[in-house]
Amino acid sequence: MKNLQKTRSKNNLIFLFTVFFLVLFCRSGLAEINKTEPVPVEFNTDFNFPFQTCWSYLTEKSISSLNASDNRNELYGAFYYNELISLNFSGNVYWKTELGGQHISNLLIKDKNIILATRAIDNNSINNNSVEITKNNIRQSATIRSIDRFTGITNWSVNISDSERIYLYEFDNNIILISQEGEIRSILMSSGRSVWEGILDAQLSSIPFLDKEDALIGTADGYIVQWSLGDGKQIGKLKVSTAPTAVTKKSSDRKLFWGDGKGSVFSVKYTGSDKLSQSYKNIWQFRNGAKISHLISTPKGLLVASFDNFLYLISHKDGEIIWKKRFPGRIYSEPLVIDGHVVVITTAESVASIVEINSGKLVNSIALKNDNTFTGNPVKAGNQLIFPTLNGIFSFSSGVCSKIKKEGVF
Repeated sequence: MKNLQKTRSKNNLIFLFTVFFLVLFCRSGLAEINKTEPVPVEFNTDFNFPFQTCWSYLTEKSISSLNASDNRNELYGAFYYNELISLNFSGNVYWKTELGGQHISNLLIKDKNIILATRAIDNNSINNNSVEITKNNIRQSATIRSIDRFTGITNWSVNISDSERIYLYEFDNNIILISQEGEIRSILMSSGRSVWEGILDAQLSSIPFLDKEDALIGTADGYIVQWSLGDGKQIGKLKVSTAPTAVTKKSSDRKLFWGDGKGSVFSVKYTGSDKLSQSYKNIWQFRNGAKISHLISTPKGLLVASFDNFLYLISHKDGEIIWKKRFPGRIYSEPLVIDGHVVVITTAESVASIVEINSGKLVNSIALKNDNTFTGNPVKAGNQLIFPTLNGIFSFSSGVCSKIKKEGVF
């Protein structure tokens, strides 16, 4: 009897220890799960339903650029002057940091890095939200900065020649920078050390278009230049009738498209090799009445934004108009193509238009209030469209907002 009681006590003790260690193991596992990065919400919204304001982050300084992280629920906004801010997709601030100059680039996000460019400005010339940019208050240099996306602390900075605008891209874990003045560089993401440097014969006349391992760049002297991103060498050059104002390519059938300041869009096809040269075949020419500002190749056709206040969809094959849509002002920033729709922002307007690409029909719009205006294209974040504006950052959704945040002032 005593042996049976001892056996039962021993078994109970083993059971209690087993339960204890199981609880510890489960708690440890849960803790590890809680430490993992948040899984981003896929963009899933119905453009046919009315958009509501999810949250807004009001500022006394206008926002020049936004970008959202691909693998974390993080949003980054650069002010025109001096500051960068990090928020989550509910509008809550993680951190803010001073940049020390005017923001002059897009925001490039790669791994733990935020890459941007600024140009130095004399602080005595800054008056609240506006600065008159003159040769007297701009120092003749610009700076590329890498900022830690988790803390806002600068990792490294590199001085380059002054520029009004710098375009930043990522290629093979390096940073590609192309300045408005024609400087091209590849620098290491980890340190900012130069990999290669190049210079164009003239200033840019179009926003660069990256095609796999090459950049296609329109220049003011009437060329489209093909530049290798791997070794930093010019590998092709095409002389055209006038300075290109927009350039894009349909890689599947080796067609190149460019627009000019007179309202024409041209299509040519590479012949002989993938290198751009005078060996090509003219396909078609499309004409309208004003400067071509943007060209975007889509599966449905070529989107053409023009200073005649129209957005066109034309055929890749023959340049025929599929549809055209007129807007109340000039389309000054590149339209955002998303889920078979295009979001269009026009100059100094408080309404963003949403057009269905298949039909060209206006299916929805997003309006700001209180004399606020959009200052650039939105980014998609979760089920939200988040816009930079004159008065801060505004988030909209046609679905259920993940969290409604009261307006705050930074």
